[in-house]
Amino acid sequence: MKNRVFTTGEVAEICGVSADTVSRWFDLGQIDGYRLGPGGDRRIPYQSLRKFMLSHGIPLDRLEEGEQRILVVDDDPAVLEMHARIVETQLPGCLVLQARDGREALALLRREKPDLVLLDLFMPELDGFGVLEAMQADASSRNIPVIVLTGQTLTAEELSRLNRGVASFIEKGLLSVEEMMEHVVAALAHRRRPGSESYRTVLKALAFIHAHYAEPISRSDIAAHVGLSERHLTRCFRQETGITPITYLNRYRVKQAKSLLEAGDKGITEIAMEVGFSTGGYFTRVFRQEVGISPTAYLQSRKRLSQKYQSSSQK
Repeated sequence: MKNRVFTTGEVAEICGVSADTVSRWFDLGQIDGYRLGPGGDRRIPYQSLRKFMLSHGIPLDRLEEGEQRILVVDDDPAVLEMHARIVETQLPGCLVLQARDGREALALLRREKPDLVLLDLFMPELDGFGVLEAMQADASSRNIPVIVLTGQTLTAEELSRLNRGVASFIEKGLLSVEEMMEHVVAALAHRRRPGSESYRTVLKALAFIHAHYAEPISRSDIAAHVGLSERHLTRCFRQETGITPITYLNRYRVKQAKSLLEAGDKGITEIAMEVGFSTGGYFTRVFRQEVGISPTAYLQSRKRLSQKYQSSSQK
């Protein structure tokens, strides 16, 4: 939809005016567009039409009929652009909106009424928790599903604050693009019910993993903590995250290991033990499976990048 280009007749129908009126808007420079060659037919891109309609108070109903809108919120410009680009590429029929902080997000929520929000938690001024509270306090937004995306490790208390209004919780860097998009599609289809018993159980399991990942914990330990059988735990985990509890545990350990490798002051076997792997060999197998290269190759690549950066900064 966002890549569509309209004729003056189509714009006239959408805006409820005559084609001559649209041509006049175009010729006066009030609405942006282009001609098909010198003196050719006028064409108006979707984003230009949408901007014009918003600025002139024209309802967007006819333009956005059947269109789903996704609001992406993150204070890191690079991460914001990356997530927006992923959604645009994977769901080309959706309109992707971007907000760089919580206040901008709330303004867009009130104006645009998106179908889904991808929300970072830790932002200056108004953080993601504040956005969630404001959404729950407003009848017009409390039923909009939210997928929380965060790069920070959450405490049990912080995870418990995600019980209301949150369809999914995703830790940045732990899911593939395909796995993340499965969450997006499920949330848009309202296949995941915020605050369900299964969701609360998984949040409790995540808090346990975050607190004990460096210890030799197993699926049975996680299941015992949340009071479920191992099979039921795995079923809930797959339903809410798309992966098993052990896959999540291994990916979380690898993420911590990558940070320690980048610090550069510890050996690979030492790091393996520190993040909870029983042997260096098992750590290497899991690391290669998740990252695509061995811990040694990863460390060497980071060193080359660091040297390249230092060399360029000295020029």
